[in-house]
Amino acid sequence: MDKDAILLWETVVNGELVGKSQPVFVSEGSVTRQEFYVAQQSGMNPSIVFTLNTIDYDLTKHLEQDTNKPLYATKIQVDGAVYDIIRTYKPKDSEEIELICG
Repeated sequence: MDKDAILLWETVVNGELVGKSQPVFVSEGSVTRQEFYVAQQSGMNPSIVFTLNTIDYDLTKHLEQDTNKPLYATKIQVDGAVYDIIRTYKPKDSEEIELICG
């Protein structure tokens, strides 16, 4: 079942840090056991996976000011809770991307 969510990130505009957001629809899933233990070894605490359309995620693409490196949303808000996006995973030949969050 799809849920309303908001992707969140910050970017520099005219020398000032500005918060940005993009509404999206996501499906909620569980973190796999392997994903959980591997992340724990790196000091991360994944708790939930959100799946959304890659096109929606790409709308958050912006460039890092000094290096022009492409950056994307760093947080997601779902049902009033805000989660950090730990990493992303795009299955081959899929139009969806998974956000592993903690």
